[in-house]
Order: sequence, then structure tokens, then C-alpha cells
Amino acid sequence: MVYVTFTNIKDNNSFLKSTSHDISEVVREYIDKEKKRDRDLPFVKISGDVVSVETVGECKFRYGVSQQVKVNKRSITLEEKAANNRDGAS
Repeated sequence: MVYVTFTNIKDNNSFLKSTSHDISEVVREYIDKEKKRDRDLPFVKISGDVVSVETVGECKFRYGVSQQVKVNKRSITLEEKAANNRDGAS
């Protein structure tokens, strides 16, 4: 789940609203929009409610004024990689 709180920065960060959404649905909608623009994201795989992003190198988050990000990281097994390639999940 992704939890977002909107505040009014001009009014001492007073609360405006909060919302939450399933991260797999958020990413799936983004991928669908990108496909309509003929942009492929083969490094992003969605299987059920799990989103996998294959990356190489250094990852730096830079978004918004303030954020709290919890990232769980583990290497995928050869079996998982083979299953993702076989299923073509995205």
C-alpha cells in the first residue's frame, strides 16, 4: 500500500486529506499510460500485488519536499527470474 497525506504548506502544513492505494495498481496504471505512448518498461514486473523492478547501479530517490520511504530489497532467485521471463508479467 502507498499512503499519502496532503498538507497545506502555506497554512503551517495543516491537514488537507489522506489517501491510500495498492502500489501494484498505481504502477500498473502508469505502465498502461506509458504503453499508450509507445514506451516499454521491461524492467518492471507485476505479479499479483508484488511489483518487481530490476535495476543495476545506484538508486537515489528525489521526489517532493518530504518523504518517508521504506524499501525492502532482496535478490531474486533464478527460479523467480525464469518465472518472470516465462510469464511475461508486466
